[in-house]
Amino acid sequence: NGDAPKELTEVSRAFAIGYELARMLPRPIRREEWLGTSVVKEAATQMMQQELHKFLCTLVMQVKTLQPGHMVIVPVAWLRERISQDPTSEDGGHCIMFVLMRSKSDDYSVAVINSGEGLQYHPVRAAGTAPYPGLEVRQTPLLLSGIPKRRICCTGFWYLLYRQVLHPKP
Repeated sequence: NGDAPKELTEVSRAFAIGYELARMLPRPIRREEWLGTSVVKEAATQMMQQELHKFLCTLVMQVKTLQPGHMVIVPVAWLRERISQDPTSEDGGHCIMFVLMRSKSDDYSVAVINSGEGLQYHPVRAAGTAPYPGLEVRQTPLLLSGIPKRRICCTGFWYLLYRQVLHPKP
């Protein structure tokens, strides 16, 4: 819409890219595939690796071509192997979202927006207001700035970030 403020248009564009990335994100290998025959396991692993390669190429291209002053939302997650022997229980893990913004000076900032475990690594302060002035408040998002383009566009970084989603460990 030409009448929408440019900020709203930019956020809408960033969410649309994030949605498409989330749709492309390969699924983890299912437990029954991992425990199945070597042929089933190999086929599932090969398919996942092909999907991951395509996803990483698309993601890195989105980051490289991001215009100064623009942002992209990147879906991330943390997943562990099933902790419980009960197959109806959920796997341990949660969603994380990165908001990448390219500055005018050609470096990047990343806001790490966490929804669960790991919040203990985010900065903390006292709320300072009633009714609980001593209540700990975590800074979510965690903001990282001044990231050089050569680092944020490194496929190896993104591979390591997503590898644990596809090959979870406890």
